[in-house]
Amino acid sequence: MLNKNKNLILPLATVVICIIAILVATNTSRKNKTEQASTNQALTENASTEKNLDSKTKLNDQSQATIASEWQWQTNVNSAQDSLADEEQIDSNTLPFTEKSVHDALQAVKLDENGDVILDHDALVSLDEALERIYNQLDGGSLRELEKLIESSLPGKAGEQTAKLVSDYQGFLQAKERFSQIHEGSGYDANNQQTLATINRDVELYSELQDLRELHLGTETAQLLFHQSDANAEFMFESIKLGMQTDLTPEQIAARQAELEQRLTESLGNSEG
Repeated sequence: MLNKNKNLILPLATVVICIIAILVATNTSRKNKTEQASTNQALTENASTEKNLDSKTKLNDQSQATIASEWQWQTNVNSAQDSLADEEQIDSNTLPFTEKSVHDALQAVKLDENGDVILDHDALVSLDEALERIYNQLDGGSLRELEKLIESSLPGKAGEQTAKLVSDYQGFLQAKERFSQIHEGSGYDANNQQTLATINRDVELYSELQDLRELHLGTETAQLLFHQSDANAEFMFESIKLGMQTDLTPEQIAARQAELEQRLTESLGNSEG
């Protein structure tokens, strides 16, 4: 519940604080992905279909299937890329991604027992890892090439779901960039101070951003992907507003802060369940 692009969620001082909290959780996910990388590479670099089942156990003690464990490396991926590149008149050498970069970015995305993609914070981190540096370099042709690579490397519904998710998320990132440009400079009053009114405006802008997510990703997908991020954002907004209240004693503020922390813990616990 992530450089110029990482700061695009909202160019507001308050939301930057929110993002710091979100990044704490995100960095943990990124660290876990990094620790998996060397093992995943050894298991999958020369992997064939027969090795994929054995990879599941080695990658995760709980036998959790992931994109890394199901990925089928293309024996002649350049020919596959060139096929579409020729059709679309695209130079495959100029594509801003490779099979390895896509695999490495998406490897931690989990699959359930039915082979469906699990939409959670790990999936969100992976989408950012795959797209945040290249989303504005993808046109219609290169985006279709990316979708084809994913579908050919993840046969079945996992590939179809992942390809659609990547495509939809790329569209969201483009829309988010425009949103951030429009609202750049908000967050303070005429005296360059944060007030309850400016914080409430930040909350409104965050709500508009949530609507933008749902427009591009769908309501359920957006809520599942951003559950942890939204919980952290709500906690930070409420904490900042609590700190602005002058009619409460320090003991009352501490008690309410504890309530906010408990609510956050419960929300994040529910997302894991």
